[in-house]
Amino acid sequence: TLGEIAKSLGRAKLVETGDAGGYEARICYRVPAGVINFLSGEMGGPDHHLLGFGVSGKDPTQPCTQFPASRAPKTLNLAGLRLSMSKVEFARLVATKVQWEGNIGRAFLESKRPMTPTELNGLPNDVKEATLSGKMQNYFDVVVSVVGTFSGNKLVAFTVWRVETL
Repeated sequence: TLGEIAKSLGRAKLVETGDAGGYEARICYRVPAGVINFLSGEMGGPDHHLLGFGVSGKDPTQPCTQFPASRAPKTLNLAGLRLSMSKVEFARLVATKVQWEGNIGRAFLESKRPMTPTELNGLPNDVKEATLSGKMQNYFDVVVSVVGTFSGNKLVAFTVWRVETL
């Protein structure tokens, strides 16, 4: 949860925006190379389960906590995704179709994750029975979205979200 992250990395202000499907909760930390945001949304529930994270360049207007120096990442590079890369590099790296709206590129990666026995047993009885009888799916749909924001042809921020639905 965002609270557990704040407990581990240092108290951070919870910033909440939007409502319903557009709701977003975040806490942020400054590192030498920029800002790291930890994100939750409507599906993260009242405990703000971690659903995503974001990286951006330095922004002195964001109310962010300093990341613990001893644990701060040296670079803001995630599996090759890094600030200042070009739109072409971004599209090549995400390796799926990118939907472009001006300077924002969105990529969606979809998969299915089988339910664990514990998850299946935790379902309400009617849903569990429907799942076991094959009337309902026995897996979660998983969508990972990668959203890049560009200024000119340089990546200035990106967010990665992971959401599972039944």
